[in-house]
Amino acid sequence: MLIMVYRLYAEVRNEAQEKVVYFQSLYNKNDFSNMYANGANDFPKITSKEDFLC
Repeated sequence: MLIMVYRLYAEVRNEAQEKVVYFQSLYNKNDFSNMYANGANDFPKITSKEDFLC
């Protein structure tokens, strides 16, 4: 069971690292519209696009 937990942890960690690299590349290109659109599902609900892009 411990091996299964470790594998799941590794998969989640790899996915998180890929997302960080993706968002860093968007940030480096000043592509804030895509950062807003492709961010966390709940982010647009609590932050207006106008406020985010200011």
